[in-house]
Amino acid sequence: MIETIHLSFGNLIIGALFFIIPLYALYAFKVEIWGRTLKALATMAVALTLGALLTVLAARADHIGVTLLCALVLLAATAWYMRIKARIRQANYIVPIMLGLTLTILPLSLIFVYLVLGMNPLAPHLLLPIVAITTGAVAESNVKAMGAYYDGLHHHAQLYYYLTANGATHREATNYLARRSMKRSLIPLLQRMGIMGMGTAPVMMWAMTMSGTDIMSALVIQLLFTGLLISAATGQLALTLVLARRYAFDAYDKINARG
Repeated sequence: MIETIHLSFGNLIIGALFFIIPLYALYAFKVEIWGRTLKALATMAVALTLGALLTVLAARADHIGVTLLCALVLLAATAWYMRIKARIRQANYIVPIMLGLTLTILPLSLIFVYLVLGMNPLAPHLLLPIVAITTGAVAESNVKAMGAYYDGLHHHAQLYYYLTANGATHREATNYLARRSMKRSLIPLLQRMGIMGMGTAPVMMWAMTMSGTDIMSALVIQLLFTGLLISAATGQLALTLVLARRYAFDAYDKINARG
């Protein structure tokens, strides 16, 4: 019989040692990255706390509207994070990023919970964790991809204007940047898939077995969830690029007008 995990104060104190060990190693070897380390820990704590609070709020309200609103808050926070990390200076890019996240991750998460897991798709304790995990994976893979697309507005504008001057449409002229961005997004995901179980742990599978799910069911769900991550990443990036493409080189002109 699988035991339910309950943490006491003593358990938390012992668990804190896992953070003390790397901090001591930095001190012992005089690795001067204290600022980055503490910032990363603080960011992680804030993100995890936000997700936990939203899940508790939705579970206590037990209302469809509150559950969807909490999911949208997670997506909005991620969209803002992605814009900052991709070094996109223009605030209007938040709109295609947010729409790309919402119109891909939310429907795919609902489909996964309802049709794959066969459970209530609007149950907060099911939908919000799936949305959060998927959003985090998409953000990790697509931040650099969107940054590459945005940087292309700086460095490859001459190619764009050359193509449009020779009869290419705006869409055709930006396809090169879109293809390069899509490749930048998919390669990290495919690399993780290739080493999953060896270099990268299938976290969901092992977490489910710890919670009492039989190993074969956990294995299948992990495989299907990996498909969800790939679909969400490619869908979000493609939709964001389509929505952002309409003013892509208007943005470029504004960037260069500032010098």
